[in-house]
Amino acid sequence: MTNTDLVSVDNLSVSYDGVKVVKEVSFTLKQNETFAIIGESGSGKSTVAKALLGLLEQADLTGAIHYGGDNLLTYGPKEWQGVRGVHIAMIYQNPGNYLNPFKRIGEQMKVILASHGKAYDEGDILNLLEAVSLPRGKALLESYPFQLSGGMQQRVAIVMSLLIHPQLLIADEPTSALDVLVQQDIVKVLEEVQQRLQNTLLFITHNIQIARRLADRVGIMHEGVLVEIGKTEEVLSNPQHEYTKLLLQSLQEVKV
Repeated sequence: MTNTDLVSVDNLSVSYDGVKVVKEVSFTLKQNETFAIIGESGSGKSTVAKALLGLLEQADLTGAIHYGGDNLLTYGPKEWQGVRGVHIAMIYQNPGNYLNPFKRIGEQMKVILASHGKAYDEGDILNLLEAVSLPRGKALLESYPFQLSGGMQQRVAIVMSLLIHPQLLIADEPTSALDVLVQQDIVKVLEEVQQRLQNTLLFITHNIQIARRLADRVGIMHEGVLVEIGKTEEVLSNPQHEYTKLLLQSLQEVKV
């Protein structure tokens, strides 16, 4: 790791019942950058994201994930409680799956803060709501999830992931359940949040165009292997690996 690296993933492998689904993956996440992992469904990209949050209890993991001077793969459940949602947080694909339909948004935020021993600071929360372009913050905190559109629910989910001000925010296909126009809005929100809060964003996606817009660097994932990695425009304008070339060719064919 260098002094600009926030996280270093070294030769990470993930296996289920002896079958490797992630194979010797290595990359770094630098401070205040956006790094995108691009890959098809089943490529292993979301598994890498879950490994960074200690969410693979049923899997066998080898290699190392270095953060804050520690190898996170050596952590037990108690140590992970001090990392997950505090230093590293995730935005999931479908916010409807984890927003409690029976609790108001503000109440759910209080529960998250209390679980980490933090006080409810309405001023801070209103600032975060403003950062994700959610108007009428106080009224929104009194709303139930079903009263919000899909795009608004995803913005609320972004705020919830930012409540403890994590250094690393992982967005796992956060736009795939949304229509195209709302996708563009969420991408813009993620851009603005990253620039405003100066945290690191790991963006997991199958969408090359969104990755091109958001990411400083990209990694291309195929069948559990990170086959290519580099600055976004260098990789997407001059791909070196055959799989990356095929991905970009398929994108051109769709355009035609």
